[in-house]
Amino acid sequence: MPVSYTNIIKTKILEPIRLLIRNEFGASYNTYIGTKYENRGTQSIRLECIRQELSSQGSHGYENQYTVEISLYLNMSNYEDKVKMDKLYNDVSRLEQVLYSKRDPVSRSNDDAFYSGDTVSISFNEKDEDEDDIDSLVCAKLEYLCYFTKMS
Repeated sequence: MPVSYTNIIKTKILEPIRLLIRNEFGASYNTYIGTKYENRGTQSIRLECIRQELSSQGSHGYENQYTVEISLYLNMSNYEDKVKMDKLYNDVSRLEQVLYSKRDPVSRSNDDAFYSGDTVSISFNEKDEDEDDIDSLVCAKLEYLCYFTKMS
């Protein structure tokens, strides 16, 4: 008999993060799940789960820790670097506060998704090969750590 399962990474981690971002930023950022930068207009956010670790395990379930890389991209060739970087810093701060709101058990709602999220680190303009080839691209990469508990 096949095992019944849920794709936790996609349905309980990445999709809820994407929804949280879309609710905050609306259509101003094209938010997608992927492993590489995709040219999706002047503003985009890429989500990728880069690590999953067992946090605790018991006889009735387990808790996993998930590390999600959230990459915020601005590809605006007609603007000065200062204007682009000011916007990048502003939007990263806003994104960080949106993610922080999921940390508080009272305000995060009971959506049966991830919880206790923390932004562990933020790097600016540390680009991989694909991103480095795009002259006008600036980016920020947030390492976001969150949890999910599965009970049987």
